[in-house]
Amino acid sequence: MTALESIRKSCGLAAEAIPLMVIVCIFNFITATIMLGIIGVNPNPDEVAQKVGGIFFFSGIVFLLWVLLEGGLFSSLYSKLTQNKLNLETFASNCLRFFGRLLVINLITVAVIIVLWVIGAFFTGLFIALGQGQNPFSNALGIILMGIAVFISFGVSIPMLLGQYLLVAEDGAVVASLKKGLAICRAKVGRIIFLFVLLAVIFVVISIAVNLIGFLFGKIIPAGWPLGIMNILLTSVVNGAYSIFASLSILGLILSNLPAVAQSNQDKEDEIITN
Repeated sequence: MTALESIRKSCGLAAEAIPLMVIVCIFNFITATIMLGIIGVNPNPDEVAQKVGGIFFFSGIVFLLWVLLEGGLFSSLYSKLTQNKLNLETFASNCLRFFGRLLVINLITVAVIIVLWVIGAFFTGLFIALGQGQNPFSNALGIILMGIAVFISFGVSIPMLLGQYLLVAEDGAVVASLKKGLAICRAKVGRIIFLFVLLAVIFVVISIAVNLIGFLFGKIIPAGWPLGIMNILLTSVVNGAYSIFASLSILGLILSNLPAVAQSNQDKEDEIITN
């Protein structure tokens, strides 16, 4: 299956996965509303600075709850792709079943991204400092290095994301799932990159549309909590639908290319044994 085929197939399947969209929508709406309550409506920078601790604490809770949901969501989507049913009766148990292993992968991913960004920021600051902020070449080199660090971090996160889907699909171990995710990326790098580019373009288009609608809401709804809640509801619904669609696209592409990757690995092992 190609990236475009996976996208087309997911469009139809997503319409049949509305219960999962509702779950994600409710999660997004509740967490975003609580965050709005913490930050406040139209806060100034000083007010936000005073609430940094609460913001980070609640963000950590949201992160853990999302990882908990991933097990149920991914297992239901896997059932939809392979058995054409969501198996919602096992949703809660699968949330708990996969939580620990998915948390490990997510923490590894976050740690790797942070390390790469810190390294990039360090060298960016170093080159800008060497030029005392006045040397265009040093400034440009520093910015380029930071861009490279960000690009590498996204490249590293892709096989780790695939590893999460594979862990749930195969009920595998953390290391084995990450290795298989990396193997798929190597074997089908063109398809994987093209799929993520397509999903990114779709996300940008949707974001522009949502922001435009939010702008129109601002013209007819009083500022403050009414407008804030309306915008949260809009983004929650759209993000809920998009997240399920994107997950179906990624998981569908993974599953369709697993046999080819497995055969390729087997051929390599046979060649090694023969030699």
